[in-house]
Amino acid sequence: MLPPDTALGTRGSIGVQVDGPTAHNLDVGTIFAAAKNSLAYFPMLQLQFDALGGATIGRGDFPGLSVKDGEPIDVSALEAQADKYLTGSASAKAGGERFYPRGQFDAFPEGIGNPLHIAAFFATDQGAPWGIDGAVALLDDFNNTVFTVSLDPTSIATPSGQAFLERQAGAVGTEIAQDYRRVLEATGVSGFPFVEATDGLPPATPKSTVGRRVDENSLLNLNAYLDSLPSPRAPKDIDIAAAARGRKIFRTFASAGGGNCTTCHNVNPNKFVNPRVVPFKKIYPAYTDSLVVIAKRKGGLAPIQNSGGPTNLKGPNPFFDDRMVVLDGSRRGQPKGTSFPLLLDLVGKSSLLHDDSVRGRSFKKAAMRLLDPARGDRDAHPFFIEDEDDRADVVEFLRSLETILNPETGNSGDDRK
Repeated sequence: MLPPDTALGTRGSIGVQVDGPTAHNLDVGTIFAAAKNSLAYFPMLQLQFDALGGATIGRGDFPGLSVKDGEPIDVSALEAQADKYLTGSASAKAGGERFYPRGQFDAFPEGIGNPLHIAAFFATDQGAPWGIDGAVALLDDFNNTVFTVSLDPTSIATPSGQAFLERQAGAVGTEIAQDYRRVLEATGVSGFPFVEATDGLPPATPKSTVGRRVDENSLLNLNAYLDSLPSPRAPKDIDIAAAARGRKIFRTFASAGGGNCTTCHNVNPNKFVNPRVVPFKKIYPAYTDSLVVIAKRKGGLAPIQNSGGPTNLKGPNPFFDDRMVVLDGSRRGQPKGTSFPLLLDLVGKSSLLHDDSVRGRSFKKAAMRLLDPARGDRDAHPFFIEDEDDRADVVEFLRSLETILNPETGNSGDDRK
């Protein structure tokens, strides 16, 4: 056995690969900061934008990485700033939480500090659309963007990558692409893009985000593999009677004393989730209270707007909309809002909602708080169960959920009608 790595909290080799279970507590920020050149991840970090008068959008009081036009890049200083963002915490006044919290990952290169809880990737035949924002309808299109952008952010520095950013964010997109090229040159990172794909396709489309597309058969094979992965099994200590009562409450309308949960969520985890995007005004009623329009966009895209403005420190969940500031469902005719999650693999989580803003010492405690009306009807996900015993039963029902593989197809159920 190798000695423990004090920075990453690991010991020895990773061991046998197990696909499917979500890495709820993986410290992605610390892993990235351990790299010799974490600055190469530049467009996925929290940046400061000249096009927005020096504004930066993200958690707490991090000032944002700034690359000044006409000035030489101090790689050491900028690398230190990048590592501070990836591993540091906001001041006590700003909440004291990590800028890049454990168990979260930022996959989109728009220069906003908006890591989200690491997404589950199993039972994908029951999911869609993709991304918490619901911006991608098909899994193969989503995976292509992961390959050509999230796993290879250098593609943003290409002309097609810049065209995509400009389509999404106007002058801010131009600034990100130009600054990134300067960063890559200053750090000596070259040879981009690294992922093998067909080039020269139209950028800013679902099939080719940055004008690139991985081999179609490879993407469809990946779809099939992900569809075949079952959710992790439910824990063995489920109180069957409580879970059965919770299922009934989950299905009962609020007017009859129930949770009214099936208005949005499936009671059967083997069924395809509702593909709609829930508008912010429903999922987070306080969202519009301090909304600031940063820029307007053409072509059917919603305005770039942020709750609390560029400093984003207002509201009960001040970072709830950060992921949707630039990328949102309007790119395919859907509202700015959130997609429905699969209610699976919950027991390993001690924080809930995509930004981990509802927390507890365990899933039970976090879920009890999520459903408690004491949070207030202006907070995110304002759907509550009045009776504490009923809440506990619903939480037990949620703990019991798992998918059942169809022996004929190898997929998670056959109930997509």
